Amino acid sequence: MKASPAQNCEPIDGKTCRSICDAVGERLQRDLQPESAGLSPYLRGLLDELERRDIARPRAAESGGRGWGR
Repeated sequence: MKASPAQNCEPIDGKTCRSICDAVGERLQRDLQPESAGLSPYLRGLLDELERRDIARPRAAESGGRGWGR
């Protein structure tokens, strides 16, 4: 029986994994921007709060917290 591709892959280190996750996240944020005109003020406020928290939260890799690949 053939092994699946995931079983034949070598693991990647935490720094590489973090870089991949960051790049994917940036691309999703860029490509999936909500159109502000179609959102209710309440929903726009929730999205703004989420963005503020994301900006204020130190990245796990920089702060020594838990990160991917550990």
